[in-house]
Amino acid sequence: MTAMLTRKTSGIEQIRSLRKRADFLRLRHPKSIGGYFVRKPAFLLQAAPLFPNEKAVFLGLTVTKRQGNAVTRNRIKRRLRAAAHALLPLHGQSGYAYVLIAKGEAEKTSFQTLLDDLKAALLSPSRKVGTGFRTKKGAG
Repeated sequence: MTAMLTRKTSGIEQIRSLRKRADFLRLRHPKSIGGYFVRKPAFLLQAAPLFPNEKAVFLGLTVTKRQGNAVTRNRIKRRLRAAAHALLPLHGQSGYAYVLIAKGEAEKTSFQTLLDDLKAALLSPSRKVGTGFRTKKGAG
């Protein structure tokens, strides 16, 4: 398992957190801004090129109260964050923002399955080829 978590950065300098509500809202409909989304049993991945001039990847996590109490939600966030930090430097695109929305299976899924699902989501064939950057809605 250690070999899988070795970090070879592909031009990505760091992983930053999405903190503004507006950034999360822009990713609600990622296809309209050149992005994509992938559903998996433990999470929903939304991704879009929000920051075209950045060398970093941006990560946002969403875990609702439906998932459980604060202890459970924090555990789910730690697991999703660890999986993202292991795979985004290898398979993420710089300038992209990624939001992981936890689903019901997020707590009970094994970490290896979580890693496999996230890797499959990041390499999904529904991903757009090319930069995907647009200046205005409908202009590209």
